[in-house]
Amino acid sequence: ISHADLWALAANVAIKAMGGPDIPTRFGRIDVTSSAEGVADAAGRLPDGDKDATHIRDIFRPKGFEDQDMVALSGAHTVGMCHIDRSGFEGAWTADKQRFDNSYFKDLLNKKWEKQNNAKGKPQYKCGDTMMLTTDMALIEDEAFKVYVKKYAADQKTWYEDFTKAWVKLQEFGTSELRDIL
Repeated sequence: ISHADLWALAANVAIKAMGGPDIPTRFGRIDVTSSAEGVADAAGRLPDGDKDATHIRDIFRPKGFEDQDMVALSGAHTVGMCHIDRSGFEGAWTADKQRFDNSYFKDLLNKKWEKQNNAKGKPQYKCGDTMMLTTDMALIEDEAFKVYVKKYAADQKTWYEDFTKAWVKLQEFGTSELRDIL
């Protein structure tokens, strides 16, 4: 088992421990042996938080992801928070940042979001103690994305199913010959 396999397994176990779906983990990822074999930086790996729907698609479409996958994966913002010293953004997306549920989608649709610049001058949207990034708001501003936001806000089970498919696709991107057992 590789370190990469352990990270994938840990993520899947954490999602389940926070109330999320069971996610299968396949094994056989190969660890790099030096930093020279890794990526030079994070550019292009995930969307920048201050960009729009076009940017989200520009990041994920070359990796084979459709709009549904992109929205389903964005729902992972239901847990965790941004730290201004790391990302330039600050705050939690949902009231319970340790609960993996569809509250992110419900909040996107139902809360009144006010655009503000944070202490680093970056745009964020605030509602009480929670926040959204520009990329989050893009999910309700873009009609093709919004269809899925509404669907997942109304049906957590459907989001879990779609998230699981997209998450496994993301975890297995760029790998080959994975196996179901150690």
